[in-house]
Amino acid sequence: MTSERSKGRFLADLQRSYLHGNHEPSTRNSKYATESQIRARIKGALFELKVFNEAAEDGMLETLFEDYTRLPESAPDESAYQMKMPKETSEIEAIIGMAYRGYKLNGMDSDEFVKSILENAIRKAEADHHGVRIQDVSAELELTEDIEVHTDPLEKWQKDMPLSRSEYQELHDRLSDKLDREIQVNEMDDLIEQHLVDD
Repeated sequence: MTSERSKGRFLADLQRSYLHGNHEPSTRNSKYATESQIRARIKGALFELKVFNEAAEDGMLETLFEDYTRLPESAPDESAYQMKMPKETSEIEAIIGMAYRGYKLNGMDSDEFVKSILENAIRKAEADHHGVRIQDVSAELELTEDIEVHTDPLEKWQKDMPLSRSEYQELHDRLSDKLDREIQVNEMDDLIEQHLVDD
């Protein structure tokens, strides 16, 4: 039986396996083709989300996010609320985080992302909800801190945290500096434990 999470997947199993570092294409051309296909599917999915957002009626959106509930916050201000977020929150955060990382890698700074992307998205959503022009809506978000944090991939690996492809590549490169041979993906865990953790 098909699970809810597997319905509508847009990445093939092999592409997902590649992203998790469990599949290595046999040639450089094959690797390029795999990455190109993944990018195309992601772009297609983002376009479909845009189409859905523009065309979906309120009832459909309300049902999609019905697991979100508001609970009174234990604070002096009784009007304060906190959101009890369902598991789907991490997926929504991942979409925003992916956009943030992608734009930042292309030179956009944090403040520009907040102003150009997040504030505009909120303004447009509010304008659509109230049936007014976007020019009639204002939104102001502010980052209180802008801290660059880099967690060592080895530390993440030791804590069983998920690693990106570039982090796997960094660990592979570190091993390659220590071993004078080609390292296979299925050897990575044992070699990391033997040659990097002990150090």
